[in-house]
Amino acid sequence: AISSVNLLKNQIPVEQAEELVKIMQSKEKLVTLCGLSKEETELDFSGQGLDAAPDNKDDMSPIPVMGGFVAYKHAWSKTATSSAVFSFTSIDNSDYTEDSMYDFSTYGAVNYMWSPVDRLDYGVELIYGKNQNKLGDNGVGYRAQFMAIYHL
Repeated sequence: AISSVNLLKNQIPVEQAEELVKIMQSKEKLVTLCGLSKEETELDFSGQGLDAAPDNKDDMSPIPVMGGFVAYKHAWSKTATSSAVFSFTSIDNSDYTEDSMYDFSTYGAVNYMWSPVDRLDYGVELIYGKNQNKLGDNGVGYRAQFMAIYHL
């Protein structure tokens, strides 16, 4: 008989999770829905990629996230365009998430596209990105890319 079912990372709605708990409580041999045994005395969900973490009352609470972007495209002529985009993401991690956990990022890009003949495009794009973890350690990346596109 099944005694353990691991439902972590399954994005089950609250109502269905409550129903599963009722079913589990009615089944004598089913002792866990998260792959944990009764003998375990410490729960560590860090590194699981969960969208919730224990709060200061030891209740699971959603991890607040905020993000946004803005983009603009400009036509210089019938054959030339430019685009610019900027975005950010901010995560309000709890004390229980790992220190290496992703915390904040920014991204920006600008490009110039030129279409000298029908179905052929050339372009150049400059990209900037920065990631920061919960401790404030960060990494910055820059990229320049060139492209040629032929539309079939």
